[in-house]
Amino acid sequence: MNDRGKSQTHSVRVSDLARGKSRAVEIAPDTEARAAIAADLGLIELRKLRLDGVLAPLGKHDWRFEGRLGATVVQPCVVTLAPVVS
Repeated sequence: MNDRGKSQTHSVRVSDLARGKSRAVEIAPDTEARAAIAADLGLIELRKLRLDGVLAPLGKHDWRFEGRLGATVVQPCVVTLAPVVS
């Protein structure tokens, strides 16, 4: 949660998905959303954030998500507090 009492979320209603078909998922928050996430996590900056994957049916009632999460963050060094990019 951030100071405004809102969490950063993205939802997919499974009931809206076509049965038996996979769905591509791509989430890449804009600059404002990345800044809010960075503040929530105590980061200096969140330069990039992206989630790509596929949501696929698994049996009759279940779903499986396979994907990749990538990010470039700037955080303070725990010793010197200098910015560290990772």
